[in-house]
Amino acid sequence: MRKIIWGSLAVLSTLALAGCGNDHHQQSQARSQTSSKKVAASQTTHHQVAALWNSDKDQQLAKFINQWAPTMKQAYTKYDGKHELKLATGVKYPSQLKATTVNGQHDSIGWSPKGTGKYAYNVVALYNDNQGGNQHITYAFAFHDGQPVALVDQSTNGTPNWTPTRNADVANGFSQIAAGKGANSGQANQASQTSTSDDSLNGVDANGKPTHVITLEEALGAIHRAGLDSDWPTPGQIPPHVGNVYHPLDDGSGYMFSLFIDDDTYENYLVYPNGKGHYHIIQKKGPHHNGDRGPLTEREFDV
Repeated sequence: MRKIIWGSLAVLSTLALAGCGNDHHQQSQARSQTSSKKVAASQTTHHQVAALWNSDKDQQLAKFINQWAPTMKQAYTKYDGKHELKLATGVKYPSQLKATTVNGQHDSIGWSPKGTGKYAYNVVALYNDNQGGNQHITYAFAFHDGQPVALVDQSTNGTPNWTPTRNADVANGFSQIAAGKGANSGQANQASQTSTSDDSLNGVDANGKPTHVITLEEALGAIHRAGLDSDWPTPGQIPPHVGNVYHPLDDGSGYMFSLFIDDDTYENYLVYPNGKGHYHIIQKKGPHHNGDRGPLTEREFDV
């Protein structure tokens, strides 16, 4: 009888110890899981990126554009976050940003009010000036790899292509605002009010800002005087190809032509004022097939 009792006690003790061991193991697992959740939550919080853009900076940019635009004889409409911004070409932003290119590449670009979105170019502000016909100047203020970049597009047909603006006032103004330093719009106003004396027709002032906005007629005349339009159907007149694009650069410093001369020849021209009544021309010329351009030969001229 005693053997039975002692045997029973031994079994009960073993079960009690096993139970304690299980409780200890379960408690240890629970603590481990709780600790893991805390670490994960901490890591999530740590990896949250601070907003690069906010309403205060957006208002500063709007004020800057409204002060700067009249100096360029331009008037811009801002995307208000609700109503699509419609270009003269019929393109609508921001919904059609995904159908555009940046520097000719299909990098992702899209609307991101805080500048921290999933795109290669996170656009925080859009401004457009329709200038008659299908001509327009459109700015996309964006962050690329966390850095501010002011993009511009003036495409009139084909795939819209964004490039960094050549306008120093706009680029610097956006960078200053993005950095929380505010924009110096007075500098743009001062540049626009520079006297256009004969000496100012050198194209830029002491600050490197354009002082003479070249016209289409002047640009065509420069190309004609250089004899670079000898292969055009009518020299001095833009070839009537449906794919041709021509417009002033967004900073007013020159004129750009992107021309399909015929079924086999593509030509690109940049024309800049270069002294009183003189111009500097950069020509790129090469073959094309169904719109696909081949290797281009580059030459420069002064007339």
